[in-house]
Amino acid sequence: EYLLTIQSKLGQRRLVLLLDEFSRTIDAWEQERLDEDFFAQWRGMMINTPGINCVTVVQQRSYDRLLSRAQPVLLPDMQEPIWELLELGEQLTLRPLDDQDVRRLIEWPMQNFLDYSPTTVDDVAAMTGGSPFLIHAFCSRLTARMNRVRRRQVTADDVELVRQEFMQPSESLFAHMLDMLQGIGNSVAQELADLAEINPNHTVAEGDLAAALPA
Repeated sequence: EYLLTIQSKLGQRRLVLLLDEFSRTIDAWEQERLDEDFFAQWRGMMINTPGINCVTVVQQRSYDRLLSRAQPVLLPDMQEPIWELLELGEQLTLRPLDDQDVRRLIEWPMQNFLDYSPTTVDDVAAMTGGSPFLIHAFCSRLTARMNRVRRRQVTADDVELVRQEFMQPSESLFAHMLDMLQGIGNSVAQELADLAEINPNHTVAEGDLAAALPA
């Protein structure tokens, strides 16, 4: 009812809702922490509010995992419920940022306030792996630090101090990643214990843990 009220006030305009990290709903459903009716409700909302458009961001890995399990021969009501949403609208694959894009994303937003040397930009790019999410988070912390010390030139020490902030136990930035791994840690630990009991001197490779790792 709320969105219908909003739609009635839009007139000829459109409202666009950006649903970032929508992949987490897939993870929650797979872990039985989200009822499948959630997806049907979202589908109904999207169909019944044509004046409100949704952009849902799904990680490529999550999408590929769903696609690998999809079976076109099944009846619609036997497919995974997330497909009720994914089949709506158009799909657009976003390519990873190239090196030049990464450098621009680090430097340009604060180019009138902060100065980076080529080396410090390289350091930030390496630490964030070119991830836009991590670049924004890291540079936000870095900007806050430079404001505190009232200095414009970013040094390697500044980058290192911010990196250390991210390594603190109280850091919640990666909480969603830990949430996705809920339960996997115990499975991996059990598999390690079983392998150690079979052969205490064996070096465990990633392939040896395949049975305990998610598909």
